[in-house]
Amino acid sequence: ISFANQMQTIPTSFHWTHGGSDVSIVGSFSGWKEFIPMHKEKDSNIFSHIVKLPVGIHSYKFVVDGEWKFSPDQEQIKDKNGNINNCISITASTDAIDTYPSPSPFRRKKRKEKA
Repeated sequence: ISFANQMQTIPTSFHWTHGGSDVSIVGSFSGWKEFIPMHKEKDSNIFSHIVKLPVGIHSYKFVVDGEWKFSPDQEQIKDKNGNINNCISITASTDAIDTYPSPSPFRRKKRKEKA
């Protein structure tokens, strides 16, 4: 990865669809210390927020009404302590990423072979 790619940030839309009244996102991109408030979408139970992320793999969790949670419908990874976090891979060739309805950044569709 070149230095220019390391400085590139990609708007990444995060979504929490599992209820709650106060939802934030926290992750490796915020040093696991900055809780970023998410906004409830009008007339729904979906919370969302866009974070500009640098190229790389990022782990994150949602803080729902004070409780740390991972989304079961987004890609997951265990950390070295056995905690389950969500994760996302940002590449330099990406214009924008939306985690809803939970695309997997690690599972790519295989191209069909021409006969």
